[in-house]
Amino acid sequence: WRMGAACLLAAVISIVAMFSMMGGKNARIMAEYQAAQDRITKAGTEYVRGIPVVKIFQQTVYSFKAFYAAIQDYSDLASQYAMSCRMGQTCFLTFINGAFALLIPAALLIASGGDVRTALVNLIFYALFAPACGQMINRIMYMSEAVMEADEAIGRLDEILSQKPMEESKVQ
Repeated sequence: WRMGAACLLAAVISIVAMFSMMGGKNARIMAEYQAAQDRITKAGTEYVRGIPVVKIFQQTVYSFKAFYAAIQDYSDLASQYAMSCRMGQTCFLTFINGAFALLIPAALLIASGGDVRTALVNLIFYALFAPACGQMINRIMYMSEAVMEADEAIGRLDEILSQKPMEESKVQ
């Protein structure tokens, strides 16, 4: 049970770190980040589609300004998000990948009681079990990021669907 508790402690700390990265202020930054991704995609598409017109009228500098501004905005938000997640991400990765380090003291504690065989068998089991738990928690983290992106996309769709229909033309 001691080794199971060590694995559980590492998993709980990792999950708390994960939620600290994805909640609160970072959720707002993630929404702004999604909007910046949308703007950079639109600006890039507009720039690429307008290249023939730009070449004809030789307006390369002016047409690139909007695209460059979108790139800068995206870069700033990506940096801000990365910096806001650095402590949580470090804690998350340390505990999720370092669960094995918590198993060694638990195994030594069990072995000090004179039951070396049980300690060794449990250490082998949990040494294989801990990385599997880490993989599951990693998948949960990436899934929750995908859920945040899907929520943002659904919000944009709801905004489009809430628009009033255009009036039909009366001229025939």
